[in-house]
Amino acid sequence: MEIITNLKQLFNDHYTYDVVLRIDGKIYFAHSVILKYQSGYFLEYFDKSDKMKKGNYYIDCSCLINNRIVIKNWYDIIDKEEEYKEEKDKIEFYYDYEIFGKFLSYFYGWPVYVRTNEQLFTIAYLAKKFKVTGLTKMMDGLLKYLPTTWQQNDIENWKITLDICKWLELEQTQLEITNYLKKNEVGLNNIKIIFAQKKRKRDEEENGKF
Repeated sequence: MEIITNLKQLFNDHYTYDVVLRIDGKIYFAHSVILKYQSGYFLEYFDKSDKMKKGNYYIDCSCLINNRIVIKNWYDIIDKEEEYKEEKDKIEFYYDYEIFGKFLSYFYGWPVYVRTNEQLFTIAYLAKKFKVTGLTKMMDGLLKYLPTTWQQNDIENWKITLDICKWLELEQTQLEITNYLKKNEVGLNNIKIIFAQKKRKRDEEENGKF
């Protein structure tokens, strides 16, 4: 218990750090040994990189870099359908300094204090991007209850969420959604049709504003 407590105290500690993580112009202080232990991405990064300044690593982890296609919520993927099919690796969930901090704090043993579906999917995306397997499983365990919160008029959520869950490797959530669809005899073809109709209506309403 004492070890865990001490580890938590190292989160964003500016006395013991050897890594500076930059997000949207702000920084978090971190430790390479912890990042390497928790994240496959950082393990690969530190094995290949010798870019240090004054004994520290400086890494820009902002999402709005590298000419990526950024979506703010998981359901916005429908507006990037072609890019999603053809260039999935260039699509990124938007995350800011605060949500990245919640993600990073997990490395140090802190609970992940997020509750909305949007935040859960964003953390799940960060877990995939930075290859944090344990966190992916945790988010999967929380998101699998999504179908129990849906109503019939949420039908457009099903197809999108299935696609996103496959991408983010949320296996339990995929299974629960699939079982829910079978139980309620909802066909994916019908979902596509209804979703296309809703999207067309939304586009017409937006075009009518001009």
